[in-house]
Amino acid sequence: MTSNPSLFRSFPFTYFDRRVPRNDKSIKPFRFQAAWVSHKQLEKVVEENWRSYSPLVPKLSQLASTLSTWNKEVFGNLFRRKRKLWARIEGLQRRLATGAPRYLLKLERKLRSELDQTLDQIAMLWFQKAREDQIRDGDRNTKYFHTATIIRRRFNQINAIKDGDGMWCTDSSKIKQLLVAHFRTLFCDDTSGQPVLRTHTVAFLNLAQPFIQTLEEPFTKNDILFALKGMQQFKAPGPDGFHAFFFQRYWHIVEEDVCQVVLQVLSGHPMPCGLNDTFITLIPKVPNPNQVTQFRPIGLCNVVYKVITKCIVNKLKRVLPVLISPFQSSFVPGRQITDNVIVMQEVLHSMRRKTGCKGWMTIKLDLEKAYERLRWDFIHETLLKMNLPGPLVEVIMNCVSSCTLNILWNGEPSEQFKPTRG
Repeated sequence: MTSNPSLFRSFPFTYFDRRVPRNDKSIKPFRFQAAWVSHKQLEKVVEENWRSYSPLVPKLSQLASTLSTWNKEVFGNLFRRKRKLWARIEGLQRRLATGAPRYLLKLERKLRSELDQTLDQIAMLWFQKAREDQIRDGDRNTKYFHTATIIRRRFNQINAIKDGDGMWCTDSSKIKQLLVAHFRTLFCDDTSGQPVLRTHTVAFLNLAQPFIQTLEEPFTKNDILFALKGMQQFKAPGPDGFHAFFFQRYWHIVEEDVCQVVLQVLSGHPMPCGLNDTFITLIPKVPNPNQVTQFRPIGLCNVVYKVITKCIVNKLKRVLPVLISPFQSSFVPGRQITDNVIVMQEVLHSMRRKTGCKGWMTIKLDLEKAYERLRWDFIHETLLKMNLPGPLVEVIMNCVSSCTLNILWNGEPSEQFKPTRG
C-alpha cells in the first residue's frame, strides 16, 4: 500500500504523534478476560469472593481487584508461557532424536497438551480484543484477530485534536479537558428550572385494559434470565469491566444477588450507587478526525443495568405498535428505518414527473444530536401522555436520570460528571 502525501499535509500530527512517547502512564480500567474461564481455579475464585455479604456493586469491584491479582500471580502471561513450552518441547525433541529414554515421550505429550490449551487461550484473548464476529469456529486465526485489533486501535486512537480556536492540541490532559467540556455542554441542560412552553401536543391512543394489565404485571426472575440470555457475550463492558459472558457463565453463582438488585430497581427502589455509571467511548465518524464534533459518542453501560433496561424494553415491545404511529419506521419490531429511503425516493420521483403550474417543495431538517439534547422533563411528560402506568414511568425515569458519565480517551477514563439531559 502506498502512502498519500496529501493526507499528512492535511493532518500534520497523524503521522508524527505515533512516535511521540507519552510521559504519563495511562490507567486502563479492569476488563474480564474470557481466556480465564479455561482455568480450573477461576470458578472457585469467583465463588469464594461471592460469599461476602456486601452489596452487588462493591462485590463486583472487589472481584475485579481479586481477579487482577489472580491474573498476575496464578494465570500468568500467556505469551511468556507459550515461549517456555515451545522451548521445552524443542529440547525434548532434540534429546529424543539422539536416543534419549522413551519415557520422555509422556512428558512431551503433556507439554503439547499444555501448549494447545495456551494457544486456545491466546486465540480467545485476541478474539475478545478484536471484537470480530466473523470467525467463531475453525482454526486458531490469531493473526487475523491480531491485525483486526491493531487496525481498530489505530482507527480509534486520539493523539491530537483542535480546540475551539482551531489550534492543534497534543497534550493528553488538555485533550481530556476539551472532551469533557464538550460533552458536559452537550449532555447538561443550561435551561433547567425555566418554564418550557408547549405549543403542540400529541394525542396518543388509549391503551386497552389487557395492555395496561400486561405493563402492570410484576417482573420475575424468568424475565431477568431471558433478558440476560438475549445479550451478546462479548460486547464492550461498562465501568465494572464484566461482560455478559461472565454473568451467563456463572449465573448459578451470581443469580441471587443480581435478581435481588434488578427486582428492587424494577419495583421502584432507587438505583444503587455505581450501578448506572457509564463510559462514553468515542468512535471517529471520518478517517482522520480533527475536531470533537467528528466523534460519535457510544455509551458503555454495566451489564446489570442493561438487564434492567432490557426487561423494561421487552415489556414495552408488546404495546409499542399500538402507541407509535404507523409512519414511524424505526424502533418498532417489524419496521425498518430504510423504509424512509424508499418513501423519499418515491416522493422525489413524483416531483420530477409532476406537470402543471403548481410545484412541490421539500424541506430537509438536520437535527444534530437530537437524542442527546432531549430534556428529561419532556421525556417524563411524553411517557405520561402515552398513558403508561405511573410506577413504570418512574422506573424508566430512574434509569434515565441516575447515570454518571466518564469519557474514555484512548481507553483511559476522564473525570466523572453527571448529565441533566439526553
